[in-house]
Amino acid sequence: MAADRRDLLTFDRWDHWGLRGILWLLSLGAVAAGFVVPVVQWVTDRALITTVRTDVSAADLTRGATVTNPVSVPVAVAEPSVSERLWAAAPDALTALLVVIVARLLLRLLADLRGGDVFLDRNVRRLEVIAFLIGFGAVAVGLVDAFATMALAPAVNGQSGTSTFVWEITLYPWLTTMFIVGAVAQAFRHGARLRADAEGLV
Repeated sequence: MAADRRDLLTFDRWDHWGLRGILWLLSLGAVAAGFVVPVVQWVTDRALITTVRTDVSAADLTRGATVTNPVSVPVAVAEPSVSERLWAAAPDALTALLVVIVARLLLRLLADLRGGDVFLDRNVRRLEVIAFLIGFGAVAVGLVDAFATMALAPAVNGQSGTSTFVWEITLYPWLTTMFIVGAVAQAFRHGARLRADAEGLV
């Protein structure tokens, strides 16, 4: 009876299709957040909900606490211009694009894994591309977000308002993930070499 029980550590077809479903849901969610929602808000002429750097005051703070300005605050911009809508959508759109590309590469890797032949040169390249997109993609999103914040500052502060370049993304988890995926890619490269050597001995 114990032999009939499913080994939870074995990557079987249920794990395969479950992971594929998760990747598809992540891709669809990213596309919805990065492209569909901004377009719908634009078409329906809704106020632009975004985050900008601006000066604020808080008179109710106690113990002599003060606000260190400028700070990032959520705002609703009525009748935004085309450029303001594009800048506001740019970080999420770039994030969605990266998520879709990474998910696509993982789906192709899963197909090889399901076929039982995962240690291939193409999978090494896929993992290396994924590592690059995770690390440098996070840097790109942070830069786009910083420039978007600068571009949207006049919508709240006026044309003479403060346009401060602020880097708010935390890179440590993304760079750590990049190095981990890169290490896995090197392990796959070693496996591919061993596989090639074994085939050469046959």
